[in-house]
Amino acid sequence: MPFNSSTPVLIYNKDAFAKAGLDPEKAPKTYAELQEAAKKLTIKEGGNVKQYGFSMLNYGWFFEELLATQGALYVDNENGRKDAAKKAVFNGKEGQKVFGMLDELNKAGALGKYGASWDDIRAAFQSGQVAMYLDSSAGVRDLIDASKFNVGVSYIPYPEDSKQNGVVIGGASLWMTNMVSEETQQGAWDFMKYLTKPDVQAKWHTATGYFSINPDAYNEPLVKEQYEKYPQLKVTVDQLQATKQSPATQGALISVFPESRDAVVKALEAMYDGENSKEALDEAAKATDRAISISARTSQK
Repeated sequence: MPFNSSTPVLIYNKDAFAKAGLDPEKAPKTYAELQEAAKKLTIKEGGNVKQYGFSMLNYGWFFEELLATQGALYVDNENGRKDAAKKAVFNGKEGQKVFGMLDELNKAGALGKYGASWDDIRAAFQSGQVAMYLDSSAGVRDLIDASKFNVGVSYIPYPEDSKQNGVVIGGASLWMTNMVSEETQQGAWDFMKYLTKPDVQAKWHTATGYFSINPDAYNEPLVKEQYEKYPQLKVTVDQLQATKQSPATQGALISVFPESRDAVVKALEAMYDGENSKEALDEAAKATDRAISISARTSQK
């Protein structure tokens, strides 16, 4: 059963926007706007960067989302939904635009790089070392409460020659096993039903930033009250509800996501170290193809 569901969002420091002469109520929507804002927000002192304009966790999930919001596929055969995926297609023009955007920011010295640590990138934002970054909607409430400045939340960006198609829902789910007593199973089922109640989901959503899996929760007085105090929470829901359903925004179906994500992470690292962005992404696609091929052969035995 779905439970802690989330999507990526753009988080930004409204106070830093104002100091840089940017409108704190208008987050960048396109890559061009993001790059322009990031360069204005970057503060350098001598040979050091005091504040980076933008950052993105080196985690394959964010690449997948930036691809999907362009309506682009990760693998062939309609993202593995029409038939089993045979090869990666994320290294097409849409994927190259994602890498190209990050490559330009890195070369301009406007991209903060904090590896794959969620704690490090969030700490960098809260301490003022980063003015904008991508994060999961699940961390929005805690981030707002922990920050000493005004926090803005917006949809993830997309190339200016594209349209925003939405996001792929992420997160996790609850499972119930039948390898226990019937009494224990019944207790687990009762608890799962309790968790889906509108009032319980309302508390879960507003206290975290995770979405409610029960649509009725959004009509609860608590949600309406908290949206007044935390309008950023509503932005995360609006982005999800505006998503256009398609194989792209449904996400890819492949059994080798861990291997593929690792390949994308290595490609980003290689690009940041100076490798050509197209060549780096092509290598990630080839690594994914090899993993898919090995998996297919293994499953046939």
